[in-house]
Amino acid sequence: MSGTAVVRAAPDLATVRLGYESRSRRAREAKLVNDRVMKKVEAAIQREGVARKDLQTVEYQLFPVWEVRGQNPTVRTLFWHVLHMIEVRVRNVETVADVIDAASAAGADKVDNVQFSVDSLHQLRSQAREMAAQVAREKAAQIARLMGTRLGKVVAATDGGARYWYGSWYGYGANISAQRTADAPAAAAPPDSVISAGQISVAATEEVVFALE
Repeated sequence: MSGTAVVRAAPDLATVRLGYESRSRRAREAKLVNDRVMKKVEAAIQREGVARKDLQTVEYQLFPVWEVRGQNPTVRTLFWHVLHMIEVRVRNVETVADVIDAASAAGADKVDNVQFSVDSLHQLRSQAREMAAQVAREKAAQIARLMGTRLGKVVAATDGGARYWYGSWYGYGANISAQRTADAPAAAAPPDSVISAGQISVAATEEVVFALE
C-alpha cells in the first residue's frame, strides 16, 4: 500500500538576489560607479531591518566588451562592464516588498529571484512522512476488512522521499497618488512592489507492505 500526505506552512525566510550593472570606457570608472551604487543599496536594505550578516555577494563580474572591425581584424575596447549581485536573506517575510523597493530607490536595477522557505523544513518532512505512513496503514486495514481478513505485521517499507515547493508572486500594484500645482499636471507616484509569500508545501509518499492474518 502507498500513502501520500501534504503538509503546508507559512514561510519564515525569504531570499532575493538583486544588484546593479554599470559600464564605462575605463575599468576603474565602471568599478567605482558600481561600488558607489551598491554601497547605497546595501545601506538602504539594512535600514529596512536586514542584518549585515544576511547580505552576501553571489556574483561579481568585471570584463571588457570588444568591437572587431575590418578585413584585417582590429580589436578595440568599447567599454568595461561590471555586474554585482548580492543575495539578501529577509527574516521578516512581510517586508520583502519594502526591501526590494528600498534597494530599487537606492539604485539597484536587477532583481533576479525571490524565494521563500522555512527554517523548520525537517519538521515538516517528518510530519508529512508520519501522515503518509498512517494513510498507507488505513488503506491497508480497510482492504483487509473487505477481504474478510486482518492486517498483520509490516513486512517492508520504502520511503518515496519528501518533496517541497512554494508558491509566490512578484509584480507591481498601482499606488496612485498625485500632487497638483499651478504649472504641473497630475502625476502618479512610482508603484509599490507586491509580493505574496504563499505557503510552503511538503509532500511525502510511503510504500508499505503488510502481512495478512
